[in-house]
Amino acid sequence: MAEYPNWAALAAAEKEGSDYRITTNGKFTELSHIAIHAGGIEPGSGELAKAVAAGKPDHALFCMEGLKSADNGSLHITSTHFDHPTCLKVQAAASRTISYHGYSGDEEVTHIGGLDIELGALIGARLLAAGFQVDFNPSEDIAGVKQDNIANRNRARAGVQLELTRGMRNAFFPDGKAGAADRNDPAKRTPTFARYVAAVQAAIADLDTLNPARVWDGSKWATGKKYVWDGAQWVAMPAVLFWDGTEWQPRAPAPREFAAFSGSSKGNYKDTRYPVAPLPAGVRVGDYVVSICANQRGFPKLIAPAGHLPQIVNPATDEMSFAVVCWPYTGKEGDVVWDLGDSPQAACMNLVYRYGDAANQSVTPVSGMQLHQNVDKIPLMPSKDFTSVFVALAMSHEVSSYQWPEGVQARSSVLGKFGSYEISAFAADTPGAGASLGALRLNTTVDAAAMYLVTIPGGSDGKPTWILGDSTASVLGRTTYLL
Repeated sequence: MAEYPNWAALAAAEKEGSDYRITTNGKFTELSHIAIHAGGIEPGSGELAKAVAAGKPDHALFCMEGLKSADNGSLHITSTHFDHPTCLKVQAAASRTISYHGYSGDEEVTHIGGLDIELGALIGARLLAAGFQVDFNPSEDIAGVKQDNIANRNRARAGVQLELTRGMRNAFFPDGKAGAADRNDPAKRTPTFARYVAAVQAAIADLDTLNPARVWDGSKWATGKKYVWDGAQWVAMPAVLFWDGTEWQPRAPAPREFAAFSGSSKGNYKDTRYPVAPLPAGVRVGDYVVSICANQRGFPKLIAPAGHLPQIVNPATDEMSFAVVCWPYTGKEGDVVWDLGDSPQAACMNLVYRYGDAANQSVTPVSGMQLHQNVDKIPLMPSKDFTSVFVALAMSHEVSSYQWPEGVQARSSVLGKFGSYEISAFAADTPGAGASLGALRLNTTVDAAAMYLVTIPGGSDGKPTWILGDSTASVLGRTTYLL
């Protein structure tokens, strides 16, 4: 039988209670979970939606479940034509949506689509961290990017569409049995199911806990609500507040000429396609994030956070390439996720700087590059205005120690495993001095090396700056600011 064109056609031909049933929790809230092909249509999709929404007072649930003993596929209405009245009401109230579906394939994969790129990236990162395989670039038929897709018919006009393969959904049930009796018995679920549910719930929690806005409740700073009493009326809460070290402010602090290093995180990733690199603890709204990925083969792609375009620089060798992306932290971004392709190893790090000038950030932050072969010293090019970050890469079996020259501050490093042919990465910074400060020294000669200069824009106060060690720019008597 051909698919029904809409809900009215299905309801006229099928009997509720014997052919299908509608399951909801009667809520109309800002976050909705919908499974329009649940029950025997796409087994496992409805069970997942119910479990993620269970016990959440602020989550709405809608499932259309096939109950037939056979041929439940005849109950299928495409996502762009699904118009059950209750589902439309659920979506009219929601600003976030997760739509759960089943897809073909025996491999255990989740294809993530939809127009809510932010929540999709958070879910993907959490699933990857939980050990699940994720596809962030689904084919057109399951991409969920059409505006009339029911997932995207919420107030934000954007939702997440999860397409779980048959193999992934079968892993939710003991021995892969997903018949009606197994689906209807909540006890018949595997640890894989519980782990998957926890990952999706954690991604949803990330939306609220990454950097919540705070409001004064009369005695303390508390997590803000949707509206705040200003003494005369209830007004919309500011979208975000900035911590200036003393109190929460409604605007970002003024940029300084030289951004201050705040923290870093790093990782050496082997035999994994999607490394998950958390941002450093203590990152604040308005901080300037520099995320770096050195790939051993091919070019890395940025998966999360969405909406940022990395600069990919020509590889130093056929086996080593470099990507960097910078953005001002908004409080919404979660872990950084790179797609390494078929690279056997990569070195990644996130550096965070405070008081940079986000308004002048560049889509091409690399302002200098030098390539070398068979060296044990990697020269630093002259640094420029504002804070200059040096990122060095080395390809070798034997790098175990290193030394930056005076005048730069070592910030982070990722050493390849000794004895294995891997990339090592090193990062340091200095105020722009206008001259080279020397070279990074390595304990061994490396086959290939590269030095990149990333400039973090700042805001000048108009005063000259004395940089210790720079005899050209720093003349005692006319400088008025010491760093």
